Amino acid sequence: MPVGGPGRPIDDGARDRIGRGLRLHYAGVLALPIPDRLRTLLDELAAHSDTEASR
Repeated sequence: MPVGGPGRPIDDGARDRIGRGLRLHYAGVLALPIPDRLRTLLDELAAHSDTEASR
């Protein structure tokens, strides 16, 4: 099934407008600080990834 629904693919202009709208909508979210618990989990994941990469 095409992206735009049955028989209606999304044209480049519409895709650009959707992308711009999503970036504007989520810009405020990206500016928020990462919660402490999520930061801890990300740090643990990064440490684990570094350990795996050195093998």
